[in-house]
Amino acid sequence: MLVNRATTVCLALLASLLLAGAVLPAASATIDVAVDLSANVQSPVKGSNVTVTVVVQDQGLLAAGEQAVGEVQVRENGTVIGTAPYTLDANNRSSTFEFHWTPSEKGSCVLVARANTTGDVNVSNDMASLNLTVGAPKGLAAGELSTVATIVGVLALFIFFFIIIASTLGWIPQDRLPIQPALVLATFVIVAIAFIGGTIDDHVERFGPQQLAAKIIIHPISALISGFLAAGALEAAGAFEAAADGLQRLERLKIRGTAVFGITGTVVLLSNVPTILAMPCGRILAAALMPAALFFGLRVARMYMMPALVSVVVFAFIVNAAASCGPALIGGIGTIGEGLAALPTGSLSDAQQIGILLCTGVTALVFKWVTISVPPDLAEEEAERVELERAQKKAEGVS
Repeated sequence: MLVNRATTVCLALLASLLLAGAVLPAASATIDVAVDLSANVQSPVKGSNVTVTVVVQDQGLLAAGEQAVGEVQVRENGTVIGTAPYTLDANNRSSTFEFHWTPSEKGSCVLVARANTTGDVNVSNDMASLNLTVGAPKGLAAGELSTVATIVGVLALFIFFFIIIASTLGWIPQDRLPIQPALVLATFVIVAIAFIGGTIDDHVERFGPQQLAAKIIIHPISALISGFLAAGALEAAGAFEAAADGLQRLERLKIRGTAVFGITGTVVLLSNVPTILAMPCGRILAAALMPAALFFGLRVARMYMMPALVSVVVFAFIVNAAASCGPALIGGIGTIGEGLAALPTGSLSDAQQIGILLCTGVTALVFKWVTISVPPDLAEEEAERVELERAQKKAEGVS
């Protein structure tokens, strides 16, 4: 009797379980969605266009007939860049989205992509992040410098000139601080000034050891390294652009309506700049200031209506730059010769500087009176054009 009652109870329980299985709905789909984030530019610049790519992918848990529905969102430092809906299934297990992003501020930023999926059982892979450093735009050209960029360039030039002059005149004792280590110290000061300027104005390029090294031309002779360090810092800080801009202003400088230098005096100064600066290799300045030489050469040629004056200015500048490494106290050929001959520092400099200045003037005279800088047929056409302009100006003056 007891056995029959227990059997009846078990059969009833089994029947209840079978009935519940038939009535209750099937278990819901298992959803696990992962996110991947990337950008087409690893070092973006402020104001540039960057494409941010987001991939939303099913981890292989969706079966036939099952779906994962949600929305993906991308943020930059908490600010929404864009959103997009997606639907994944067994036949379409991933979706790719592209968002266009324009960095508005320089410095470090974090891009975050998050997928909000209904019923996702694993939230650990629903988010991806990307750390980027947004740089500043490149500096302006000479003549278009911003106020901060002009100040940085002028300060860099002033520091460089001060070190050269102070060392030459003995204000900085050479037995305590030789000019080479003084210029190395000046290089780091210029780097710091450019960095500070870059934090204020985007047109000033902030640079460090890597950018500085990219501006330097390494010479086998170790005595030249300090000079090239200074040249690299000057170039990176925009000092040469500031110098070209200063030459333009110098030409227009007047006192009581009278030009101080004028275009002729400015060209003479420009042609002798490599010797005045006495860099260890004048080709550094020749490459940096060649546009200025061409610019003033054209100005002189147009003012005096003599096309040959372009060659006069340009080649005089080239000759001066090619020879200017001789008297450089920061490691030029002259200093090397003094060291080999055990002569006092600077004993060969004055004679070489005078010789270079004379050679520059002779070069200008040769190109003015001896050489032909343009083909004869073009020269005749230019002469006719100049003569016609003179006649027109004379007629206008008479009338």
